Order: sequence, then C-alpha cells, then structure tokens
Amino acid sequence: MIQRFRRFFFRHRGWIAWLCLLYALAWGEHLLLLEGYKKSRDLNAELWLDVSRGKIDAEVLVLGSSRALLHYDCRVLEKAFPGKSCYTAGMDGGFVQSQLALLKVYLKHNKAPEIALVDTDRIVLNRMGRETVPPLYNPVQYLPYLHEQAVRRFFCTVEPSCLQHRWIPLYSVAVYGKAFWLRSLMSFIKPYEPLRERGFYPDYKKWDSSFEVFKSRHPHGVFDTVDTEGLKALQQIFDELKTRGTRVISVHSPEYRDLQKLTINYRQAEEILRSFAARNQVAYWDFTRLTINRQMRYFKNSRHLNFDGAQIFSRLLAQRLQKYFKMAAGSNGLRGD
Repeated sequence: MIQRFRRFFFRHRGWIAWLCLLYALAWGEHLLLLEGYKKSRDLNAELWLDVSRGKIDAEVLVLGSSRALLHYDCRVLEKAFPGKSCYTAGMDGGFVQSQLALLKVYLKHNKAPEIALVDTDRIVLNRMGRETVPPLYNPVQYLPYLHEQAVRRFFCTVEPSCLQHRWIPLYSVAVYGKAFWLRSLMSFIKPYEPLRERGFYPDYKKWDSSFEVFKSRHPHGVFDTVDTEGLKALQQIFDELKTRGTRVISVHSPEYRDLQKLTINYRQAEEILRSFAARNQVAYWDFTRLTINRQMRYFKNSRHLNFDGAQIFSRLLAQRLQKYFKMAAGSNGLRGD
C-alpha cells in the first residue's frame, strides 16, 4: 500500500506540487481578506478589533446590543468616576448570545472590569436561531475571529456551514460575495478611521417614520415572545463577570413610551427581567419612565435614542453611578463583598 502511494506520488508530483501551491495562494488571499475586514469601516468590525487587541482594560464596561452602542456615552460617564476608564462594547444587531461570545473574547484579552453595565431589555427574551429571519445579523463580522473558541461555538450554532468557513479558503467570498470582498479590499485603499468614541457611536439622526409604519401594521398591539435561551445566555454573562469579582448592574435604558403601550405583555416581560436580576443578586436600574421617554425628539426610532437623547441619559446614569461609587467606596470597595 505504501509502495503504491509512493509510486503515485512520484508519477504525479508535478500536479500535486501545483495543487499545494494553489491551495497555499488561496489561503494567503483568504487570510489577507480577513485582515482587511478587521479594519473595514463597520461598527461591529471596529468593536471586534478593539476587543481582540487587548488594549481596552476598562474599569467600567458597557455591554449590550445597538441600544448600548447608541445610548451610553463613556465620555460623559467617566465624569462620574475621575481617573477610571470606560468603554462601550455595544454590538449593532447583537443578540444576547453574540454578546456572550464577545464578552468571552474580551475577558481573554483584557482584564476584567470593576463594574459592568449590562443593557437589558425585552429583546433578551426573543428567540435567536436558524428559524429566525435573518438568523444572524451581519455574519461576516465573525469570520476573522473563528479561531476564537467562543466565537466559533456561537457561529456554529447558527451557521450550518461553519466548518467550511473555517477551513476552506475563499469559501466565505463565494457565500457572502461583495459584503466580504469589497469591505476587505477597501480597508487597504482608505486609511482606518474609527467610527466609535470609546465604543460609543454618536447618531445624530432625527425621528423617522418606522414606528408609525410598525404601529399601522399592528393596530391591536404586539406580543413579546419569551424564550428561555436568551435568559440562559444572560445568566452566563452575569456569571462570567461575577466570578471575576466584577459588580454587575442590569440597566434598562430609555425607549419610546408609545412602544411600551403597544406591547401587550410589556409589564409581564419587564417583571421577568427584574425578577431575573434579583435572583442573580444583580442591581436592576430602570430608566424607561423618564420624561425623555415621551419625547420623540430624543429618539431616532422607538427603541434607540439619538445623540441628544444619549447625552441626557448618560448624564443621568453618570449621576447615579457617582452615588453608587460613593456607597461602594464606603463599604467594601468595588471588587468583591
């Protein structure tokens, strides 16, 4: 058997050498595109790059979806704790499961924060999976980080062709086409310009008509689904942080009041989140009853504040954090009990 293999290899060594060379070239191009995408002009690509570099080491870390990205201005929050750093790790379109993967990568490359503000709202209760359309927002963002175990495990739960993306060179280009190829190449042409300010993205858009359209399509209201998988992932986020001595605060940041009225089971879903935080001995700060929740001029849509709204919310949160820091300093410090 071995002799046959040797004879076959000897007879076809030229073709085999060419195939190996082509494979190596394909891998080289694939790796080059992955490196290019890391520095593409994309909010989430910028977040993953910051986290994986291991240069954040924030004392106060904000976690969450696009609501965290747009609501928490760390430049304002840092006024509540002079000398301490803050970073907003909000993921645009990020389910709580993807936030968990991001947190694991963050803790692998950065020191654990003293305080973590976890933006928690009813979206945590929504189901994520292959039956969801689309199953994953901006899946290309995960491709350069499939070597990270946490990212690979999350990506493979949603994407059936996960292993092909991991091991077959240029497979991702064939699947995602322009979304992957053009963004990667453009990063080599245009210089890298950050979109985020300490993780926060200032969005100056004014109120759009999306809520009115949504409301017209649901004249009898909407019902928030309750999925235990989201709560399990949130539980893991709390545990990952608490085991490292981080004090965790679950924050429900502002949302437009009429959306609350439109949601049939709003109080029930809200109580689930509040009780869940209490069972985990996590503080729950609710900012959904502020005056700004009634004023659309502070929102770009029903779930997201614009820049003006974010400044008001961040100042109010900073004041509350300042009181929290004083109480913590007067008891047992920020880490541990």
